[in-house]
Amino acid sequence: LIFVIIMLKLVLEPSLSKGERVMVFCNTLNSCRAVDHFLRENNISTVNYHGAVPADEGSVFVSS
Repeated sequence: LIFVIIMLKLVLEPSLSKGERVMVFCNTLNSCRAVDHFLRENNISTVNYHGAVPADEGSVFVSS
C-alpha cells in the first residue's frame, strides 16, 4: 500500500503544483483514510467523502 500511495503523490504533483484540484477514488474506507493521512502528512490538503460521511455533509464537500 505504501508504494501505491507514494506513486499517487508523484502522479498528483503536476496538477497540485498548478493549483488544480484532483479527486482520488479508493476501494475501501481504510484505503481512503490511509491516502488522506499520507497526503496530509505531505502538506496536501484533503477532504474525505466516503460512505461514513453523512449525505448532508458530503454535498458541502462536492460544491466547495
